Amino acid sequence: MFNVLQIELTDALYNEINADGGTGFKAIARSDAILKGDVDRAAALSMYSHVADVHTDNLNEAFKVMNLWNDEDKVTRHGQVHSLSVGDILVKPGTFDAYVVKGGTFKKLDDHLSRIVVGLTEFTR
Repeated sequence: MFNVLQIELTDALYNEINADGGTGFKAIARSDAILKGDVDRAAALSMYSHVADVHTDNLNEAFKVMNLWNDEDKVTRHGQVHSLSVGDILVKPGTFDAYVVKGGTFKKLDDHLSRIVVGLTEFTR
């Protein structure tokens, strides 16, 4: 199983990002995450929420399940969820193994960033 972390664009976050014309730190962090898969700033700013669990141990299957939505029994939703895409993070529960969707593949996050992200799974559910 993997915990799924996504940036939930709440009204509050939307307003904060756009308050300064979309050029502030959170706006840049969100853009870097969802456009490039560079999640460092967005994770450090606790912009991610644990929105779902996908019940598979295979990253590629997780991607398939959360994009085709043809096996929804494998997904437990905890909030508003969108298809798995660039900048989304999968965390293996009970470990510090965290992967970001980046450029059509998965990139394992470094140890420091993984620890930040794992902490988010504990506080956002």
